[in-house]
Amino acid sequence: MRQVSGINWRPYHGGARGTKVPGDPNAPATRRWLVWLLRRFFWKKVVVFAPQASPHTAYRIGFRTAWGDAFVLDRMSTDAQFAMRLGQEDCTFFALSRHGETEIPLHGVAITRLDDPHYKDTPLY
Repeated sequence: MRQVSGINWRPYHGGARGTKVPGDPNAPATRRWLVWLLRRFFWKKVVVFAPQASPHTAYRIGFRTAWGDAFVLDRMSTDAQFAMRLGQEDCTFFALSRHGETEIPLHGVAITRLDDPHYKDTPLY
């Protein structure tokens, strides 16, 4: 996976339904104050998504935690597919149109590991 750097997640208060993905039972339980450390060093499984949008359509990536907190990426993506890390808890992922007015359906391509060579060029958020 190709780790995307310089990203910021901002709170999201919309009603995107998204795609719920079961957590990784082998990952350590999430502690809110340790989440950045867990995400970076201990979450080894990822889910790969392909947004169901026209090629080169700009979209925003978002997720909702098991506790109901939702966040959206502060910048646009035009990638044909992207990956997100999986913690122990279930998580819901979604994509929004440029201005956030429309949800873009996500197709779950795979649940795999960070070191899967098949997805080495896939951006990891």
